[in-house]
Amino acid sequence: MKHFLLLVAILLPMLLRGQTETEPNNTLPTANLIQEGALVTGSISSTAIPADVNDYFVSLPNDDGTLKVFFSFSGGLADADMFAYVYNKAGTQIGSKVLANIAAGSDSITVHCRERDTMYIRFNCTGNYNYQFSYQIASSGTNDVGQNDGFAGAIAFAQSDLVHGRIGYMSISADVNDYYFSVLPEDGTLRYYVQYENTSGSTGADFYSFIYNKNQTQIASGAQANQPLGLSHDTITVYGRAADTVFFRITASDCFSYTFRYEVLPAGPPDPEPNNTFADAVAVTANTPRTGRIGYTSVAADANDYFYTILPDDGTLRYYVQYDNTSGSTGADFLSFIYNKNQAQIGIGAQANQPLGLSADTITVYGLAADTVFFRINASGSFSYSFQYEVLPAGPSDPEPNNTFADAVAVTANTPRTGRIGYTSVASDANDYFYSVLPDDGTLRYYVQYDNTSGSAGADFYTFIY
Repeated sequence: MKHFLLLVAILLPMLLRGQTETEPNNTLPTANLIQEGALVTGSISSTAIPADVNDYFVSLPNDDGTLKVFFSFSGGLADADMFAYVYNKAGTQIGSKVLANIAAGSDSITVHCRERDTMYIRFNCTGNYNYQFSYQIASSGTNDVGQNDGFAGAIAFAQSDLVHGRIGYMSISADVNDYYFSVLPEDGTLRYYVQYENTSGSTGADFYSFIYNKNQTQIASGAQANQPLGLSHDTITVYGRAADTVFFRITASDCFSYTFRYEVLPAGPPDPEPNNTFADAVAVTANTPRTGRIGYTSVAADANDYFYTILPDDGTLRYYVQYDNTSGSTGADFLSFIYNKNQAQIGIGAQANQPLGLSADTITVYGLAADTVFFRINASGSFSYSFQYEVLPAGPSDPEPNNTFADAVAVTANTPRTGRIGYTSVASDANDYFYSVLPDDGTLRYYVQYDNTSGSAGADFYTFIY
């Protein structure tokens, strides 16, 4: 009785849209066309001459969703049987109900995960029955548009978009993959947020998200197995992504509706690209901060950033760098290299297994001559950084060139002469020569004061008189 009252409550609003069965409708090809929500009446009999034991109906639902067929019947004998079936457009059975030894009653058939397509309903019996039925589709969410079942058909969207779709709904075969793509607006950390509703009727249904780079190589995934009915959500984080094309794929073992979006958490200010080789090195000047990003990946990582400068004076080079580990891993390494103008390494700072967030490093290179120097930044994960350098100058210089007897610089008695020795570009300034004409016969006294700026207590200083 409860089932009957429920059926009446559902069917009453549809009475004004009633349809009546017309014969012949005993096969799939002769099925009566009906509308979703219409209340259809009919009769079948196994004792009539000729027997009319099958009534077929065909319809195209208004949407994807859960199909519910409600029916009631009467007029049978106590030992008669009533059968109801649902078929897809290929004539394959997808749902049924068998009611044996029953004179009258009501029931329903529920078929989950139906894609909007042609479907059939059939009634069959042993005995004689009058019946009435209707069907409805309970839809969920908003469908995705277009053929987006592969990378080639992926649907474009932007970071600001909220994407809607359905997955796993079935006509003859299931829609098992939805592909999308976007061009990330900036280097940074990619955050993907998805909310999905399990509409399959099964708590064994699985929902999957995959993220790929522009070469269609998987870079991340989220696998949510045995999902509860109703709403759930997932988040995927992909660190160190360069601004480039990214694909998103959604798949499921059963039907779900979903919405998703993404955002990029940007890194610090970028460096000018390309600057991946000595030939592409970007110019910097003393005491001027230079920002950049390293280790951000599209297909391959931006593994090296090169810069160059001309030191404004001989002296001690101090390089200062602050870097932010944005890789999500405390196993990421940050490295700085310094080279002379012949691209020979003269300094290095290697910071392994760096903590997340901000850290700093300093490199000191003693005794450099005013000439071209290169800086290279490298990392095993993604970092943003800011660096600058300064030159702590030596004392006053001597006139150059004065590296041989032929180039010796004149000096006079009782007049101080300043200079620098041992400062290096590619080769060291190893010798400074001076000459004088003594003003008189006598004892020569030579006085020298020198400042060891080499950073080493093992440095040697020599004076020769010829």
